[in-house]
Amino acid sequence: MKPAPFAYHTPSTIDEATGMLAELGDDATLLAGGQSLIPLMNLGLARPNNVIDLRRIAPLNGFDTTGDGLVIRAMATQRQVETSETVKAEAPLVADALTMVGFRPTRTRGTVVGSLTHADPAAELPMVALALDAKLRLVSRDRERTVSADDFFISYFTTQRQPSELVVDVLFPNRFKGWGFAEFRRRTGDFAIVAAAVAVETSGEYRIALGGIADRPLRCTSAEEVLRDQDVDQTLAQAAAEAAAEAVDPLGDIHASPDFKRRLLIPIVRTAVLDAARRGRDNG
Repeated sequence: MKPAPFAYHTPSTIDEATGMLAELGDDATLLAGGQSLIPLMNLGLARPNNVIDLRRIAPLNGFDTTGDGLVIRAMATQRQVETSETVKAEAPLVADALTMVGFRPTRTRGTVVGSLTHADPAAELPMVALALDAKLRLVSRDRERTVSADDFFISYFTTQRQPSELVVDVLFPNRFKGWGFAEFRRRTGDFAIVAAAVAVETSGEYRIALGGIADRPLRCTSAEEVLRDQDVDQTLAQAAAEAAAEAVDPLGDIHASPDFKRRLLIPIVRTAVLDAARRGRDNG
């Protein structure tokens, strides 16, 4: 299969890219790793008139640590992030979750920021961003703004990014001492049917994010409340998991009914919570 004809643009600076976005608007699509966009174009499900390839913009490569946490820039590949000792030390939940994303060849080209902006509700990285209270930095020709992951995801493949904006990087804060990630999927490389990402702040507060349940990743505050100011054990983890299952109204799909997803959610959340609690105690 081949994509429909399109104009191909290769800016070399952020200013050049945002200038193109300002002029082309909805008529343009950004290309980072291409592991989602290219298949959609080949299938005829995406028909952009203009594709803006970001790979020549050097400042968008790589990642760094700051006093606030780990900053991953727009063209840093998932595999680079997954295998980095710095990432494993600064944001281990990101590194752990990345081992579940697709296959090694797709992670070699796919980018972390690209997955976040693609916003598949069953994808691992949007959940992780929600659990870690990530901050995405968006730049246009006229302004720069930062959006919390809590507000960034709107619905299926829809985010707060405007057509004139480029997500240049994402900050994963370093105020967490425990983490856990669990998912149920049919085969290696598949999207999760249900998944949970859990992070424990240095203050002891829990953040729990769910995937595969709704049209976007969900924060589950009712489950978080069960764990607030508690020394989490098997009983409390089970109670939090049951609270999560009770709080959601899962969307069914070709892989699982709403009721099946709700039942699956309980062991998945329990596992992620227990892992996060154990690591939180170890890193106390």
